[in-house]
Amino acid sequence: MTDEEINALAGGLPNQTVSLRCAVANRQGKRWARVMCWFLSWAVQRDHCELQFTNAPSPWWVYVRAGICFAVAIRTIVWAARWLILALSVLVL
Repeated sequence: MTDEEINALAGGLPNQTVSLRCAVANRQGKRWARVMCWFLSWAVQRDHCELQFTNAPSPWWVYVRAGICFAVAIRTIVWAARWLILALSVLVL
């Protein structure tokens, strides 16, 4: 699944990446976009959202780092969900 497809599934334009959507929303002052741009700047590349307006290609390591961060985030979410299910099952029993 491509970045554009993920953005379209989340309600964005089909020809727009998640990063560009966040950058546009950040310029409009949306709080969720500010948080997401901060995360992308930390996890992927400094000023990642603002660089989306330049149309300059990103270096190869940006894509590798983004993939690693995405994999770690998914693994963390799965881990937290398992612990939540375990905690709820202990409370119910």
